Amino acid sequence: MTSKYILIVEDDTNLGNIYSLSLEHVGYETTLNRDGRDLCAMIVERRPDLLILDMHVPFSWGPETINKLRAKPEFADLKILVTTADIVVGHSLEREGERVLIKPVQVAHLVKVVEELLEA
Repeated sequence: MTSKYILIVEDDTNLGNIYSLSLEHVGYETTLNRDGRDLCAMIVERRPDLLILDMHVPFSWGPETINKLRAKPEFADLKILVTTADIVVGHSLEREGERVLIKPVQVAHLVKVVEELLEA
């Protein structure tokens, strides 16, 4: 069995490393993108089973990125887990049907939500 592939977009070095190492520890393959640059190209090159997307990174404004991805038929069903410290944006995205974790995110909760999303 091959492991599920998760693309993580997180500009906070510590959080990105924690997310990546924690998910690799439980058997997932991860790639960490620290600034959102070339995100769409990365997804085209290798479609992740899950995208973990921080809302505020230098080259990718979360809601805009989600809208661009959802507008493309081949990515309309891409599983996305949003992470943000912006409660207002987080709740607005939840109302639009996205799964959102409000920072700070506990590792055990992150792993649980990832497992739920990848089993669905």
